[in-house]
Amino acid sequence: MAMSNLYSKKSSKTVKRTGDNMSISQTNAWMNAETLNNGSLSLSPPPHIVSQRENLQVMQPASAPGSPPSSPCVTPSGPNATLDPNWQAGKSTVRERNALMFNNDLMADIKFLVGPPGQTQVIPAHKYVLAIGSSVFQAMFHGGLAECKEEIEVPDVEPSAFLALLKYLYCDEIQLEDDNVLATLYVAKKYIVPHLAKACVTFLETSLTAKNACLLLSQSRLFEEPELMQRCWEVIDAQVSIAHSISCLDLTSIHNGLERRRHCSFSAHIH
Repeated sequence: MAMSNLYSKKSSKTVKRTGDNMSISQTNAWMNAETLNNGSLSLSPPPHIVSQRENLQVMQPASAPGSPPSSPCVTPSGPNATLDPNWQAGKSTVRERNALMFNNDLMADIKFLVGPPGQTQVIPAHKYVLAIGSSVFQAMFHGGLAECKEEIEVPDVEPSAFLALLKYLYCDEIQLEDDNVLATLYVAKKYIVPHLAKACVTFLETSLTAKNACLLLSQSRLFEEPELMQRCWEVIDAQVSIAHSISCLDLTSIHNGLERRRHCSFSAHIH
């Protein structure tokens, strides 16, 4: 078929809307195929398309892309809030961004009332961060018996210990001191965070002395930490007389100590 053939087709139809006098004319045009022979191709859009392009207006954003406007849906209101609307730009790693969320009201979807009555501290948190770090929190927020609460009371935990737990979950940092390590060990056991609990036990083992061996022996029994219990007995045997040790121990520890000594004496007698 010769390329010089001219094909042209125009069809026009009118669509009328019920109850309206407006009519829309649509035109489908075939391009002139003869222009392909001449090596030049020109496409002319239909008149109604040109008219739409001429009337097109492009709306520019009111502010630069680098400074997004703050939204009332995410604006924090608590005392620990992050007010910078572009805070993500200054944090290059996921760890840094998560660390900023620690004890922060920004996007917090749960609050804990930590401490005994009269000494309660409100601590904001984020369910996702807690759930991926603790199976207890996962069951609490996403389990079959999960409750939709905005506030959770935790009267049996010290606020400083709970913050130490969150510090580990958000920032992967462990901050222990002599006055909060036992309370932190308790909260780590309560919410099944074994790595934090292990760090607490290691801290106690390194700080074990003759003065605190009796106390730590009782605590190690309550926390079911046999290695720490063994270290306490070693310190007691090496540095403290049995009479003084018994005076500061509870009955269960005394019983365990006597059984331990009887077993050691029996083993030595056999050998």
